[in-house]
This record gives sequence, C-alpha cells and structure tokens, in this order.
Amino acid sequence: MADGADASNIAIPNTDEKTPASLDAEQAILGAVLFDNEIFYRAAAFLKSEHFYDPVHRLIFEAISDLVNSGRLASPVALDTFLASSSGYIEAGGKKYLEQLAANVPSTAGAVDYARIIFDLSICRGLMSIGSEMVDRAKVSTLDDQPARQLEDAEQALYSLAETGKYGGGFKTFRSAITD
Repeated sequence: MADGADASNIAIPNTDEKTPASLDAEQAILGAVLFDNEIFYRAAAFLKSEHFYDPVHRLIFEAISDLVNSGRLASPVALDTFLASSSGYIEAGGKKYLEQLAANVPSTAGAVDYARIIFDLSICRGLMSIGSEMVDRAKVSTLDDQPARQLEDAEQALYSLAETGKYGGGFKTFRSAITD
C-alpha cells in the first residue's frame, strides 16, 4: 500500500464497501516525525502502530517508536538499518521511500492533526469490525449463544474500542479489563 496513493476510503475487493483509511495522512505523520523527532512525542500520546492501515507504515512507526523511546535519532538512515531485512519495507522502496516521506512533508504544524485523522479512521475500522462480527454472530445464533450474551460481548468490544482506541485483542473479562 505504501505507494503514495491517495486513499481516504480504500475499496474492499469484491464489494461496494470502503475501508476508512488515509494513506496521505499516514505518510504525512511519518514524514513529519522523520523531519522532526519531537513531533513523535505529541502524536504518540494517542497514536500507536496498530492504528495505521498500511502494514509498512505500521512497521515504520514501530521502528521510529523504538528508536525515539531509546533516545536515538529516527532518521531515514537509522531506520533503514533496522528495517533493511523486512520484505514489506523493501517492496515499498526501502530507504528511498523513507527519504521521500521526509522530503515531502506537507507541514509539520499540522502533524498532530494527521495523527488524529489516522486514529479516528482506525476507530471507524474497529466499529466496522465489531458491527460485522455482531451481524455474523447473530445470523448463526444457537441456543448456547443467547442474545443477552451477544449483547454483553458487543458492549465489551465497544467499551474496549472507546477506552483504548484499538480493537481485535478478543474479549476480556471485566477483571482483566480493570487490571489492564
């Protein structure tokens, strides 16, 4: 996906459905952070790698996070050293792609806004996933899977999405959610 394509909504194959994602916003925040590592701290207050739609962007953000959090510079040269063996990274263009991200930053002033767009679209994808699972589960409901239990599980999933901004870790008991 890391090909520079503009995609506010990415088409899902074999459907009329669109996946909420913005590769432009993902590229903009990554480029801004590569340009000025201090931006990472403001964005990382709420943005995590799992919020990125593009797997290569997730990989890059994780590497940036590792470098910055260990007190090192996250630059295209430094990142290339850590990502050089990752196939997705190489397919995206490797060091040249990182340099392109850093060189084509639309504005560092709006970087946190780009991060917020990525986060919000990730929440929308989480909502879509929860909704799809609820529909699929209701369609094949059995006597063992009571509607009340389905509602409880849906509420837990929505609560987890609302509280953490991520979805997909499976259902947790109330005790484990409180502990987390």
